[in-house]
Amino acid sequence: MPTPTVAVSRHTAIVKPPLFTFQTLPMPIVYEVVEYLEGYYKYSFNIHTSRHITSKAVLAPLLSVSERWRKAALESICDSCVLDFNHSCETREVVFPAWPTDVPPSWLYMLHLVKLIFVSATLEKILSDGVFCSTLTWLQSESVVLPAARTLILHLKNVADLDLGFDDSLHHTSEGETVVVNFARCLKQLAPAATDLHLFIPSIDETQANNRLLCGLLISTLCQAGIKGVHVYAEQATIPVSLDVQGLSRLTRITQGKNVACGPFARLAYHNANTLQMLNINVGAEDDWLSLVYGGTKVLATFNSLDELIITATDVPYEATWTVIDNAAPFPVLWMLEVFDRYPFDDDMLFRGNGKTMKYLRIPFCALARNALGRFDVFRRSGVSQMNSVRIGPIFDADEAFVTERGDAPVKQQLRHILKASAALFISDDTSEMSLCETIETAPSTHDLQHMDLGEQVYYVCGVIDLLTALPGLVSLTCLVGSPDEDIEANPGISCLGCFRKRYYPLNKRFKVLRVRHTDESSVEEIAYVAMHIAVVCPSFAFVDLPLEHRKEFSQEIARAMANRPFRPFADSIRHLMFKE
Repeated sequence: MPTPTVAVSRHTAIVKPPLFTFQTLPMPIVYEVVEYLEGYYKYSFNIHTSRHITSKAVLAPLLSVSERWRKAALESICDSCVLDFNHSCETREVVFPAWPTDVPPSWLYMLHLVKLIFVSATLEKILSDGVFCSTLTWLQSESVVLPAARTLILHLKNVADLDLGFDDSLHHTSEGETVVVNFARCLKQLAPAATDLHLFIPSIDETQANNRLLCGLLISTLCQAGIKGVHVYAEQATIPVSLDVQGLSRLTRITQGKNVACGPFARLAYHNANTLQMLNINVGAEDDWLSLVYGGTKVLATFNSLDELIITATDVPYEATWTVIDNAAPFPVLWMLEVFDRYPFDDDMLFRGNGKTMKYLRIPFCALARNALGRFDVFRRSGVSQMNSVRIGPIFDADEAFVTERGDAPVKQQLRHILKASAALFISDDTSEMSLCETIETAPSTHDLQHMDLGEQVYYVCGVIDLLTALPGLVSLTCLVGSPDEDIEANPGISCLGCFRKRYYPLNKRFKVLRVRHTDESSVEEIAYVAMHIAVVCPSFAFVDLPLEHRKEFSQEIARAMANRPFRPFADSIRHLMFKE
């Protein structure tokens, strides 16, 4: 069947071809697909090969094997396509030529797959008559649209203040404002289905009023054109962006990154309290909190749709932070709460929130003090049983506070309450194997704990086995693994696999997935060693989640071990290990 053609004219937009073919794929995309499918190939069929596919002629027959492969290839291609106006993308991304005369038909054919538009330039370049305006104008004249594009990324590089003729008020139009508005509208017309704007702004000082207006005008124009998610970041501290908050409504996602002044975004969140679903905010002063929940008025906002709240409070007294969070009224449907706060908590402060909907909680490291852990005791006594994920870990520089509190009996007692209420547990990096296992073993209700993340703490075979023994309902475990030599020296019994299996089998019939963080401290050989020991005693263990670049070496280690006498009797238990995506 001939390759479908794509008609491009002033009155017709690019239409997705009825059948997807690979004849017009640029080679960078082919390499991306191959890399994706090599990992998928091993996972699906447990076949390991060192052959590298480098041509479309080899790729096409492979893609005809199954519908799953074709779908995986298409997803990989879509994720690889980036319309980049900067010519500085990473090599794994596809850079479309910036000038109309350089655009071949094969590239136009790919435009309907683009999911992300990336613009990185100085403010002067965006507002000049150079590459951006020319390319956008040409794309517009050819009625080109990118129907799959959902994300706009604008990286504004640092620049001196521009003399654009801006007025002091956003409500007055000048020549400079007109250029900015037209640029934003052209981007939105190019990607009519785009929903999220990620804006990286330069450092702006008090003298650069025009730059503040420019950033605010870009945000306002794109939001008025249909953008629902605004995410703003800055590399260095910057003064507030000028935002016309009243004109920005019905937003669902707001991210105010580090170094971005909080005030305007707190007021923006307050103004969108009824529609906001996700808020990631860096609170820098008590006044910012008041802007968030009161919006400069005496009326307390209720975030009726907010289900994900991430707070970083760096310079706010804890009373201001937790007084807001403790009040259940503003967040009636909150599902996930993450708080990064270096301050401790008072004896009389209890986390109430709305436990009927809360399922994920991450609290500050210093909140592991006995009074803060009392919050979870309140959760349990009030009948809250929906929470299935708790993360406790170091925040900022609070390690010393945890060392002081860790040996306290009331703290361990409160930790048991967390284990009772949770289906997932994320353990701090400096929690030792022994103290963790002791806590779990003495907790009466840990059978429902399904997922555990042990952070960066190194665990050996026996430590993992002890955890699987203490947690009979565990399905997945994420950890670092240690040297087998150290483990054998401390526990010589594990070197005899027959004795090892006789002692532990069957262990934890639900356990299926081992996720391993690979670092310089844990080699692939060590990972394979731990995985094989688990496979010998856990009948349901089937998947190893390992980075793609280490899977070939892991498979070689498994094959080498099965050829050795100690592991040979257990080959059937080990051979079925597969990679999990």
